[in-house]
This record gives sequence, C-alpha cells and structure tokens, in this order.
Amino acid sequence: MRVYLTFIIAFLTVTRFALGTIVIEHTGANDPTTEGWTLSDDSGGSIIHGPVYDDLGYMDAWRIDAYTNDATSNDLLYRRVLSEAKLNDAVTRGWVLTSQIRLIEATGEGLNLRFASGTKIYDLYLAGSPANADPTVTLMGDPRSSTLLGGGGAYHSFRMADEDANGLADVFIDGQLVFADYAGNASQYQGQVQFGDWHSQRKGHALYAQVGFEILPEPSTALLLATASLFVLRRRRRTS
Repeated sequence: MRVYLTFIIAFLTVTRFALGTIVIEHTGANDPTTEGWTLSDDSGGSIIHGPVYDDLGYMDAWRIDAYTNDATSNDLLYRRVLSEAKLNDAVTRGWVLTSQIRLIEATGEGLNLRFASGTKIYDLYLAGSPANADPTVTLMGDPRSSTLLGGGGAYHSFRMADEDANGLADVFIDGQLVFADYAGNASQYQGQVQFGDWHSQRKGHALYAQVGFEILPEPSTALLLATASLFVLRRRRRTS
C-alpha cells in the first residue's frame, strides 16, 4: 500500500505540471505582435527590436537592444493581458512563467519578466556587465540576488512558479531553485504577462528565444489520472 501511495504522490506532482495549459507564449524569431502580444514602445525608435536567426548556430530569437543606438530613456515592452477567467484560474490553481534568454548586457534592472496577478506583481530582473554578461537575477520587493557565474553568452532558462497557488513563487535558473517563496509586491496592476526593457533610466540587450505562461490544472484532474494509472498498475501486477 505504501508503494502505491508513493506512486500517487509522485504521479500527482509530475502530471499536474505536465498538464499545465500554455495560455501565452512567444517563441523563436516570431514577431511577438503576431503571437498576440501588444508592443509598448516609448523609446522613439531608439530601442532596436527584431528577429535573430540561427544565433550561436542553433537558436532563433527576438532581439531587444537599447545599447546599439545608446537609448538613454523610455522603454520597450511586450504585454499580454489575461482575461478575468484565466487570471482567476492562475491565481487559484497555480501558474508558471517560463523563459529562455541570452543576456548580452543590461544595466541595473534594465530587463524584466513580469506576471501581474491583479493584487501582486512578480518581477524578475536581469542584469549583466559587458565584460562577461554573467546573468544576475534580482526580484522586485525582495533583497535576494543570484549571479550565474560563468554563464555569460549562453541561453539560460529563467522560471517563476507558484505551483501551490499560495501566492508564493519559486524562482529557478536552468532548472535549479535559486529563490524560494518569493511573495511578490502588492499592486493593483492589471493582470498580465510582460517582458522587455522596462526601466526608463536603465537599459538592456537580450535575445528572447521563448517566454511562456502556463496555468496548472485543478488538482482533481491530476488525481483522476493518478487513480486511473494506479488501477492499471495494480491490474498488471495481478496478471503478471
């Protein structure tokens, strides 16, 4: 019985995340505006944005570059507003914000990934010097920071997830947990997901290969699948 219970717990954990519904996504060199994102460009054209193909010999991505033209003010962001129903599902079921990014250079908190829940903002900032571009991750309203030493010049995955729907998000770099229980920052900012160069006095240059937002299924859905799988497992054991 203990073996079966362990199986159910493990299956619930894996299945729930595997069945997450992707409701927002940018991929590759696609123009985000063709994927449903809204462009907000207050840079007067000084921030370069456009496709990059076969970067490093294997990756397509979308470029956001405030350095080449020395943009010194304003910002450029891509936003997707969530419907009230989807926002409620995310808050009550759990959510995951994923990304794959190559940081070229960023000053301070020049680049961000954001999920706004309507009552909180969860902001992940990226910074890195031009000398090595090792990504440094910081969070809005949280003193913690983490630098990926030796990670400059490569694509990395950055992930925030409130998998328990308790208002606390865990932050991962390349699958490794770096911050647990990030509480976000209280805000009435409209429910949405955004990415880009967000700070009027700081700037960034990065290549975005992927940005996605997933809503986790209700626990009962995963439980149903786990129960069905357990039934099949026990049936096979009896007939073997």
